[in-house]
Amino acid sequence: MKQNKEFKSTTLSGQIVVSKTESGWNMVQMLPDNPCRGKVESFRGRGKGHLHDDGSFIFVKNRRNTHATVLKLAHSSLSFGWDEKCRFIMTGPMDQLEEFVKWLSTESQQAIEFLKMLIETEQQMFKSEQPEKEAEV
Repeated sequence: MKQNKEFKSTTLSGQIVVSKTESGWNMVQMLPDNPCRGKVESFRGRGKGHLHDDGSFIFVKNRRNTHATVLKLAHSSLSFGWDEKCRFIMTGPMDQLEEFVKWLSTESQQAIEFLKMLIETEQQMFKSEQPEKEAEV
């Protein structure tokens, strides 16, 4: 289930310095008029920056695709991703392909049993949240 996110914006005044390095990369720096720690939350990440010809600058950070691992086995893992998809991933050395077939069989069966248990638990929780109907006489 997706949740609505709250956005917080902070306005800073200052100068933007645009320079070109020797290697040919453009560098954009924001130099606030009154620098003070804690005004904004720092972050580091990849994204797209757009410097307009009027001097305004917009940067949008790329979304990091994360997956929450719910089951970790010897050679595989089961995870749920931000895109609402379930992933079952197996890894193993190339020189052990015969064993890999055995691992695939046993670990995929363990993942299936785990998913069945999750579904049963979810259904029981849903039933307990439903108000009981009174019997009509």
